[in-house]
Amino acid sequence: MKRLVVGSAWVLLLFAGVMRGQGVAAPAAQAADVPAAGQDGGGAAARSGEAAVEGLTRKDADTVALALPGGRELLLHDFEFPGQAVRTGKLHFRQVAPGVVEITCVAYTVGEWRFHVHDAGNYYGLGERADGLNRAHTMVKTGMMAGALGAASGKPMPFFMSTSGYGMWVDATSEATFDMNGSSADDIVVTVPADRLRIVLFPGGDFASILERFTRVMGPAMLPPYWAFAPWKVGAPGQTQAQVLGDAERLRELNLPASVLLLDEPWGGGKGYSFDAKRFDDAAAMSKQVHDSGYKLVVGVSPWVERPNPDPAGGSADDLYYVRTQDGPAYVRAGVKRESAVDLTSSISRAWWQGQLRDAMKAGVDGFALEDTAGEFSGAARFADATDVRAMRNRYGMLAVGATEDLVDKDLKSDGVVLTEHATQGAGGAGFLLAGTHKASFSPEVGLPTLLNEALSAGLSGMPLWTAEMGSGTADDAAFSRWAELAAFSPVMLTTRGPWEFGDAAFEVYRKYSTLHMSLFPYRYAAALEAAKTGMPVMRALMLAFPNDERARVTTNEYMFGPDLLVAPVLDESLQRAVYLPAGLWVNYWTGGQVEGGKTLMVDAPLDVIPVYVRSGAVLAKILDAQTLVTAKESGNASLRTLDGRRVFELVGPSAEGERVMTDFEGRKVVRSGTTLTLSGGAAARVIVRWQYLPVHSVTVNGAGVSVQTGKDGPFVEFDYSDKCVVGWN
Repeated sequence: MKRLVVGSAWVLLLFAGVMRGQGVAAPAAQAADVPAAGQDGGGAAARSGEAAVEGLTRKDADTVALALPGGRELLLHDFEFPGQAVRTGKLHFRQVAPGVVEITCVAYTVGEWRFHVHDAGNYYGLGERADGLNRAHTMVKTGMMAGALGAASGKPMPFFMSTSGYGMWVDATSEATFDMNGSSADDIVVTVPADRLRIVLFPGGDFASILERFTRVMGPAMLPPYWAFAPWKVGAPGQTQAQVLGDAERLRELNLPASVLLLDEPWGGGKGYSFDAKRFDDAAAMSKQVHDSGYKLVVGVSPWVERPNPDPAGGSADDLYYVRTQDGPAYVRAGVKRESAVDLTSSISRAWWQGQLRDAMKAGVDGFALEDTAGEFSGAARFADATDVRAMRNRYGMLAVGATEDLVDKDLKSDGVVLTEHATQGAGGAGFLLAGTHKASFSPEVGLPTLLNEALSAGLSGMPLWTAEMGSGTADDAAFSRWAELAAFSPVMLTTRGPWEFGDAAFEVYRKYSTLHMSLFPYRYAAALEAAKTGMPVMRALMLAFPNDERARVTTNEYMFGPDLLVAPVLDESLQRAVYLPAGLWVNYWTGGQVEGGKTLMVDAPLDVIPVYVRSGAVLAKILDAQTLVTAKESGNASLRTLDGRRVFELVGPSAEGERVMTDFEGRKVVRSGTTLTLSGGAAARVIVRWQYLPVHSVTVNGAGVSVQTGKDGPFVEFDYSDKCVVGWN
């Protein structure tokens, strides 16, 4: 994975542990701020020696005021721990960065904090959720859960944004409860068990601005390598060597793009992470053949390990690596008597578990899909670093992510990938985030409609690289086709079933959209780079892209894919759907029809078409037909079509007013203005400029005429680019 460091002068990278889900350290205190029960909590006076924080004041002994734009105030009031009033004079204030302030208070033990926020807005965020985007009038818990659906979440985030003009992050890895005007029409009520309270506030600005500040405080992001952005084929649990190689061969024979084969758990035999000899009779030969065919190999892993001794009271030599119980023996998962969790708070246990993963990498594994990492421990669990079990609820999953990422970075020189189903604060550093298991159906509870909710709510919560495994469960051709269309306009496509298992029509839909997805790799990767810098997700709720458009703020069944593509997936059996287009000129991606926005259209959507509109004047960066994004140098296979030195810039529709500026995934600045396109910087390449739905009669490159060729996608020119060029046309 590639670590992208945000080089902003004001950014405070507060405690690198946040990238591993451990939270950001509060300012050190000599003693607990909260008095023991029965003692006076102090008044509203500022703490001695504390620097004033602009916009944050103690209004009285019970209330803190945060200044918002337009002369408004946000009131935080009635702080308690636990059940005892905490006066505002006991709270620390600090300016973290421009537009970012914090309130902290330290206690003498873990207990339940509670505070109120006087607000009655609409609220977005709080993690990946399947039941919608607006959290107003709901009760939200941020405990990480396995197999979460509905209002529960495998990727909770104690952060939300309010239409009243602020964002709020409650920095805690325990399960917090956010009562978002559910029991009070005027107040949000937050409760969180912790030994210290830390509230980080982001006043003012639109949602995109708030999300950027939140992302920067959370720290630098991790980006998977190029090859991880090609389609993945996920094998069923219990796959054999013959089945793995069969998938690899079938994908190439059918000319379907793919770079990654994922072996789901269980693929190892017994304890540890070595290939099961009963199913993989020659794992070394399998790995070599997979890599020679232009794939990378990723395997599912979990820090819950099958212990050699089924009786926890009996103990074993390996017991020192596991989470313990209060009485001493290894903690055993309820209902699974031989499984115990590696204690990732211990450096010895962490190193031991990394050693297990290292053995897998020596056998040819290029990355890991983390499974079953939600910290759903009972009160009997005891950790090496003495963390309270309540705080491990969300922290454990991010410890697993951190340990795995560190290993991949070190041993694979960042040319590896981590995919995880469970994540929380610090999730920007977790690579791809994988949705839980859904059925390939149109069910509003477990099918396609819930997927889009999860994708957009994750993006609104600071988790920008979301994806899902398509085709799981009992899938019919129609549901699989619609899922393939949606997946094509996501950061990366994963399928659990071979598209050849469906009918001819569904197979051709998969071929069409996986090929398009692959061609859009430069566009997708540039959006991922932007996500790493600013937190703007690749799949963007319309409210992020069009903050001043009232209709866009309530439209939740379509989204922007990157900066220029508006995608309106079909999530039921219909062959038509309504599409809202914000103001501006839009071009139908499939027909070239031009539509002036600011209105809703009823559009046809036959089973092989997902409605997609492009901002007129956009420049879409693409590559030519490729089977894999693993380079020929890596695979040693020169016969495969892969990422080469050619780059495509597709100009869609007439130019918009003013300039359209973008930076492509290799650092080239691209400016479209009127009838010129200027490229500067970045790597040398063989450049193809293509005009889609725009008649072109003559073209010049740096003032010299060049031949205009005609292709199935429109007229184009091709030339060598080194440092800067200007393309003109009429």
